[in-house]
Amino acid sequence: ICYSEDGGLTWTFLASSSSIFSGVSHVLYNGVDRWLACGNGSNSLAYSPDGKTWTGLGYSSATSFNRLAYGNNRWFGAGGQSTANTLSYSTNNGVSWTGLGMVFDTYGNNLVFNGTNRWVAVGYSETSDAVMYSSDANGTSWTSAGTTLFTKEALSVAYGGGRWVACGKGNKLAYSDNGSQWTIPT
Repeated sequence: ICYSEDGGLTWTFLASSSSIFSGVSHVLYNGVDRWLACGNGSNSLAYSPDGKTWTGLGYSSATSFNRLAYGNNRWFGAGGQSTANTLSYSTNNGVSWTGLGMVFDTYGNNLVFNGTNRWVAVGYSETSDAVMYSSDANGTSWTSAGTTLFTKEALSVAYGGGRWVACGKGNKLAYSDNGSQWTIPT
């Protein structure tokens, strides 16, 4: 983990971060008072009040996370390959986590909140093409977007301007205005 205090011109490597993670995959700030980082190694998550001092959380609800998201006063993590949870969430600022089970049968890649009422998560499946899911603002119950969008893996999803856009295997893009029903452009 590295941090910068001059607008990104110079960076300081935190040597202590190598004792927290063997690999860091994502870091995110909630906009108020908490940084979270995720990855793998002796911790799947770590938190910081300032981006400089980090506390590892051990293995929370998954042994690894690929991506973090924050919205509606909740943290979410996607990942969890070879564990019982591919999506997890925290309602106490990232201190303790609740696993949501195998939403994806292999692992989650990314998830995004639209700022008001919808979460969308994407991931990888070894056994089906159900690789995109959506949920209401609470994020505790997820519904598949179907199996005709991407083959085995949706890689990323973003939200902006009232529209969701996702990309996946097969060099495909898909878009949605509600996060539930998707269209592949022609």
